[in-house]
Amino acid sequence: MKWRKIAGLLFGIGGVLYVIVVVTFNLMILELQLPIFTSLFLALAFCRYPVVKSSDGRPKRWGEAIDLALVFLSFIICWYQITNYKALIFIRPGMPNVADTVMGLIAIILVLEAVRRATGWVLVVISAFFLFYAFFGYLFPPLIAHRGYELGRVASTIYLTKGGIYGTPIQVMLQYVTLFVSFGAILEVSGGAQFLIDLAKVVVGRITGGLGMIAVVASSLMGMISGSAVANVATTGCVTIPAMKKGGYEPHFAGTVETLASTGGQLVPPIMGAAAFLIADALGIPYLKVAIAAIIPSLLYYFACFAAIYLYARHHGLQGEKGENLPKINTIILRIYYLIPVIVIILLLIKGFSPTLAGFLGVLITGVICFLSKWKEGPVAGLVNLFRGLENASRELSSLIPISATAGIVVGVITLTGLGPRLGSVLVTIAGDQVFLLLVLVAIVALIMGMGMPTTAVYIVLAALVVPALVQMKVNALAAHLFVFYYGMLSMITPPVALAAYAAAAIAQCPPNKVGWTAFKVGIPLYVIPFVFIRYPALLLQEPLREAIWPTIAGAIGVFFIAAGLEGYLAQKLVIWKRVFALIGGILLLDAGLITDIIGGILIIVVLASEFMETPRALVVKK
Repeated sequence: MKWRKIAGLLFGIGGVLYVIVVVTFNLMILELQLPIFTSLFLALAFCRYPVVKSSDGRPKRWGEAIDLALVFLSFIICWYQITNYKALIFIRPGMPNVADTVMGLIAIILVLEAVRRATGWVLVVISAFFLFYAFFGYLFPPLIAHRGYELGRVASTIYLTKGGIYGTPIQVMLQYVTLFVSFGAILEVSGGAQFLIDLAKVVVGRITGGLGMIAVVASSLMGMISGSAVANVATTGCVTIPAMKKGGYEPHFAGTVETLASTGGQLVPPIMGAAAFLIADALGIPYLKVAIAAIIPSLLYYFACFAAIYLYARHHGLQGEKGENLPKINTIILRIYYLIPVIVIILLLIKGFSPTLAGFLGVLITGVICFLSKWKEGPVAGLVNLFRGLENASRELSSLIPISATAGIVVGVITLTGLGPRLGSVLVTIAGDQVFLLLVLVAIVALIMGMGMPTTAVYIVLAALVVPALVQMKVNALAAHLFVFYYGMLSMITPPVALAAYAAAAIAQCPPNKVGWTAFKVGIPLYVIPFVFIRYPALLLQEPLREAIWPTIAGAIGVFFIAAGLEGYLAQKLVIWKRVFALIGGILLLDAGLITDIIGGILIIVVLASEFMETPRALVVKK
């Protein structure tokens, strides 16, 4: 047991420090960086997730031997590439020998076993299906059939080239994501998470439904630096959910608020989920352009959350927090230094510096803050706190790296077999000329895949499979990538397997399905937003700002009235016909076309006029 803990710390913290030092300053060529980085975190996964546990939760003895063997093999595949990289690149590229094939098979097995332990069987089954397709493509329908590839070709493509395990997903993890995950983890242990929660309390705590608003603002701010829905729920939910329950929110609705707020954190610039870096890499554009494109969609997302919470609070008579229950402004000002690294990252990205440099300086500044936060307890306490942050970062990466390596296997097969263009043609044929139908098909596939896969993995697979079809149908390329990313993110709140809802339900102490279905119902406006920015790419701020103004205003009004229709409350409880009018009017406004805006506006004006006339009478009756 001790070896597991010590080795886990060495591999995890060592892997993070390796990226911070070696990768940032480019002290090795990429062909050496990739296998070292991947092997360190594969080994960490085998240390963190034992192959089998006894009834008391401890790893069994024979399982220890298996885990040790897998750790050893993780470094063997790394050693083989390091010692043979010149031959692999210059002497026999594309001509694998027996040793190459054997090592490739071992690497594939190690990656699949690591991801099975970290996330379950879903990615393993999907990868196995794609590998079967690579070997036996001639068994498939003619539209996607191919001649099939021999073992050596498949194994070497996936293991020895930068189009498989060491492809774009792992490269993005190496060059960008590890730094930003480390930044978020160190900021959290230094007290940054509590600062963000307190800042949210001061900003929105007094508003009607203040406790729910606090959860939304805190989770969006925390999500901005973590980029993980489940981790975000675990971090902020432990504070916000009990506070909401104590303030009168029903347990399942408190869990719902945290689920929605934490999930949207992946969409909040400047530090979005890992998929955002992948989008930038796939399109060959600066990361800042992706972050800017996400501004209006993220604002609409959180405005929809605010609307739902505000109307729920009005409906249930929940007031804002009293001043004495909120942090004093001077205590916030004294801790404003937590925002320094965030501001530095934003400024560097705006100035055109690489995300790697921005992430490195963010980690450096946050590391100093983390060290000094324990200065009163002595320098040793500061170092321990800093290493705790690095360990927390390595814990998150121990699942992210196997996920990315597995996604690399899938992408490698898609590239080798040419499945992407073939499947794109099939989808275009099915959809005909109907872009909307194709988008619906893509959204359904993303939600189904996301039931057992993290957002990053969903995006990687679908970006290779279906984004080419969307682009072929003349959909804006950046909008197409963000559409897939957005729906992969929404799988976190979509029943029956809503991972973020499950995490929130555990804290709220209520049935997971109740939280999941409530989050789905309350979040219905969120499922419409991606269709809006596909129809109006101006919302992604890639065109003159004036073209985004009206679609944004109409979208905000639309999501508010959809929320009112779903909650059944505006100034007072809405009767059925008003709920229907509010829902239809809101949906029509989201379309932002002239005719739909006129019809939607008329429906909403009818509801508002009726409410205006009836509210005084309702108040008299109430008195």
